[in-house]
Amino acid sequence: LFSMLVDEKGEPRSFSDFKKLAKPLTERYNKEWLLTEFKQAQASSQMAVKWEGFKQEADIYPNLRYDAILDGETRDEHRELDGTIRPIDDPFWNKYYPPNGWGCRCTVTQTDEAPTPVPKGLEPDEGFDYNTGKDRKLFSDNNSYTSDVSTDDAGAVTKQAEELLKKFNA
Repeated sequence: LFSMLVDEKGEPRSFSDFKKLAKPLTERYNKEWLLTEFKQAQASSQMAVKWEGFKQEADIYPNLRYDAILDGETRDEHRELDGTIRPIDDPFWNKYYPPNGWGCRCTVTQTDEAPTPVPKGLEPDEGFDYNTGKDRKLFSDNNSYTSDVSTDDAGAVTKQAEELLKKFNA
Protein backbone atom coordinates (compact mmCIF):
# COMPACT_ATOMS: atom_id res chain seq x y z
CA LEU A 1 0.00 0.00 0.00
CA PHE A 2 2.85 2.36 0.80
CA SER A 3 4.17 2.15 -2.77
CA MET A 4 0.71 3.02 -4.12
CA LEU A 5 0.75 6.44 -2.43
CA VAL A 6 2.81 7.85 -5.29
CA ASP A 7 2.60 7.44 -9.05
CA GLU A 8 5.32 6.33 -11.50
CA LYS A 9 6.84 9.85 -11.43
CA GLY A 10 7.03 9.89 -7.64
CA GLU A 11 4.13 12.33 -7.35
CA PRO A 12 1.48 11.87 -4.64
CA ARG A 13 -1.71 10.22 -5.88
CA SER A 14 -5.16 11.54 -5.12
CA PHE A 15 -7.13 9.56 -2.56
CA SER A 16 -9.51 8.49 -5.32
CA ASP A 17 -6.66 7.02 -7.42
CA PHE A 18 -5.05 5.42 -4.37
CA LYS A 19 -8.36 3.85 -3.36
CA LYS A 20 -8.86 2.34 -6.85
CA LEU A 21 -5.37 0.83 -6.83
CA ALA A 22 -5.58 -0.39 -3.25
CA LYS A 23 -9.05 -1.95 -3.46
CA PRO A 24 -8.05 -5.35 -4.95
CA LEU A 25 -5.22 -5.72 -2.45
CA THR A 26 -7.23 -4.73 0.60
CA GLU A 27 -10.21 -6.87 -0.40
CA ARG A 28 -7.98 -9.91 -0.82
CA TYR A 29 -6.17 -9.24 2.45
CA ASN A 30 -9.38 -8.72 4.43
CA LYS A 31 -11.04 -11.85 3.04
CA GLU A 32 -8.00 -14.03 3.69
CA TRP A 33 -7.42 -12.64 7.17
CA LEU A 34 -11.07 -13.04 8.05
CA LEU A 35 -10.92 -16.70 6.98
CA THR A 36 -7.70 -17.20 8.97
CA GLU A 37 -9.28 -15.72 12.09
CA PHE A 38 -12.39 -17.86 11.63
CA LYS A 39 -10.34 -21.05 11.26
CA GLN A 40 -8.21 -20.12 14.27
CA ALA A 41 -11.23 -19.53 16.51
CA GLN A 42 -12.78 -22.75 15.26
CA ALA A 43 -9.58 -24.77 15.90
CA SER A 44 -9.20 -23.23 19.36
CA SER A 45 -12.79 -24.13 20.22
CA GLN A 46 -12.37 -27.70 19.00
CA MET A 47 -9.18 -28.18 20.97
CA ALA A 48 -10.86 -26.75 24.09
CA VAL A 49 -13.60 -29.37 23.74
CA LYS A 50 -10.98 -32.10 23.30
CA TRP A 51 -9.27 -30.95 26.51
CA GLU A 52 -12.47 -31.52 28.47
CA GLY A 53 -12.69 -35.07 27.11
CA PHE A 54 -9.05 -35.72 27.96
CA LYS A 55 -9.66 -34.82 31.58
CA GLN A 56 -12.56 -37.29 31.77
CA GLU A 57 -10.42 -40.18 30.44
CA ALA A 58 -7.18 -39.31 32.30
CA ASP A 59 -7.42 -42.35 34.60
CA ILE A 60 -7.31 -44.69 31.57
CA TYR A 61 -5.12 -42.61 29.24
CA PRO A 62 -2.96 -40.38 31.46
CA ASN A 63 -0.75 -38.95 28.71
CA LEU A 64 -1.19 -36.79 25.63
CA ARG A 65 0.74 -37.04 22.36
CA TYR A 66 1.39 -34.00 20.17
CA ASP A 67 0.58 -34.81 16.54
CA ALA A 68 1.62 -32.54 13.68
CA ILE A 69 0.57 -32.83 10.05
CA LEU A 70 3.92 -33.68 8.46
CA ASP A 71 3.95 -32.07 5.04
CA GLY A 72 5.57 -29.15 3.26
CA GLU A 73 3.48 -26.60 5.18
CA THR A 74 4.48 -27.82 8.66
CA ARG A 75 6.54 -25.37 10.69
CA ASP A 76 9.91 -26.71 11.87
CA GLU A 77 8.97 -26.17 15.52
CA HIS A 78 5.74 -28.13 15.14
CA ARG A 79 7.60 -30.91 13.32
CA GLU A 80 9.99 -31.14 16.29
CA LEU A 81 7.07 -31.35 18.71
CA ASP A 82 5.45 -34.18 16.72
CA GLY A 83 5.28 -37.36 18.79
CA THR A 84 6.07 -35.66 22.09
CA ILE A 85 4.19 -37.48 24.87
CA ARG A 86 3.66 -35.83 28.23
CA PRO A 87 1.28 -36.42 31.16
CA ILE A 88 -1.96 -34.48 30.89
CA ASP A 89 -1.03 -32.43 33.98
CA ASP A 90 2.49 -31.63 32.70
CA PRO A 91 3.23 -27.86 32.46
CA PHE A 92 4.34 -28.55 28.87
CA TRP A 93 0.70 -28.37 27.80
CA ASN A 94 0.34 -24.86 29.26
CA LYS A 95 2.44 -23.51 26.35
CA TYR A 96 2.32 -26.15 23.62
CA TYR A 97 -1.32 -27.21 23.39
CA PRO A 98 -2.51 -26.61 19.80
CA PRO A 99 -3.30 -24.54 17.93
CA ASN A 100 0.19 -23.08 18.27
CA GLY A 101 0.09 -20.40 15.62
CA TRP A 102 -2.00 -18.98 12.80
CA GLY A 103 -3.09 -21.82 10.56
CA CYS A 104 -1.72 -24.51 12.90
CA ARG A 105 -3.15 -27.92 11.98
CA CYS A 106 -1.63 -29.84 14.88
CA THR A 107 -3.70 -31.83 17.33
CA VAL A 108 -3.28 -33.88 20.49
CA THR A 109 -4.19 -37.52 21.06
CA GLN A 110 -4.77 -39.18 24.40
CA THR A 111 -2.60 -42.24 25.06
CA ASP A 112 -1.22 -44.60 27.67
CA GLU A 113 2.19 -44.61 25.95
CA ALA A 114 5.18 -43.62 28.08
CA PRO A 115 6.21 -39.95 28.24
CA THR A 116 9.05 -38.76 26.00
CA PRO A 117 11.55 -35.94 26.54
CA VAL A 118 10.46 -32.40 25.70
CA PRO A 119 12.32 -30.93 22.70
CA LYS A 120 14.73 -28.20 23.81
CA GLY A 121 14.95 -24.61 22.67
CA LEU A 122 11.44 -24.22 21.28
CA GLU A 123 9.10 -21.33 21.97
CA PRO A 124 5.45 -21.07 20.90
CA ASP A 125 4.53 -18.49 18.28
CA GLU A 126 3.89 -15.05 19.72
CA GLY A 127 0.40 -14.88 21.17
CA PHE A 128 0.00 -18.68 21.33
CA ASP A 129 1.56 -19.41 24.71
CA TYR A 130 -1.53 -20.80 26.40
CA ASN A 131 -3.80 -23.86 26.53
CA THR A 132 -7.17 -23.00 24.99
CA GLY A 133 -8.96 -25.77 26.92
CA LYS A 134 -7.30 -25.32 30.28
CA ASP A 135 -7.31 -21.52 30.18
CA ARG A 136 -10.74 -21.38 28.49
CA LYS A 137 -9.62 -18.74 26.01
CA LEU A 138 -9.76 -18.39 22.25
CA PHE A 139 -6.82 -15.97 22.22
CA SER A 140 -3.83 -15.30 24.45
CA ASP A 141 -3.81 -12.40 26.91
CA ASN A 142 -0.97 -10.84 24.90
CA ASN A 143 -2.81 -10.63 21.59
CA SER A 144 -3.61 -7.66 19.41
CA TYR A 145 -7.36 -8.11 19.88
CA THR A 146 -7.33 -6.93 23.48
CA SER A 147 -4.01 -5.07 23.81
CA ASP A 148 -5.32 -1.74 22.56
CA VAL A 149 -8.96 -1.86 23.66
CA SER A 150 -10.62 -0.77 26.85
CA THR A 151 -10.87 -3.14 29.80
CA ASP A 152 -14.67 -3.17 29.39
CA ASP A 153 -14.47 -4.13 25.70
CA ALA A 154 -11.83 -6.80 26.40
CA GLY A 155 -14.06 -8.18 29.16
CA ALA A 156 -17.02 -8.31 26.77
CA VAL A 157 -14.98 -10.22 24.18
CA THR A 158 -13.77 -12.64 26.87
CA LYS A 159 -17.34 -13.16 28.08
CA GLN A 160 -18.55 -13.92 24.54
CA ALA A 161 -15.70 -16.41 24.04
CA GLU A 162 -16.54 -18.16 27.32
CA GLU A 163 -20.19 -18.45 26.27
CA LEU A 164 -19.16 -19.98 22.95
CA LEU A 165 -16.89 -22.47 24.70
CA LYS A 166 -19.79 -23.48 26.97
CA LYS A 167 -21.99 -24.09 23.91
CA PHE A 168 -19.31 -26.29 22.31
CA ASN A 169 -19.00 -28.28 25.54
CA ALA A 170 -22.76 -28.84 25.85
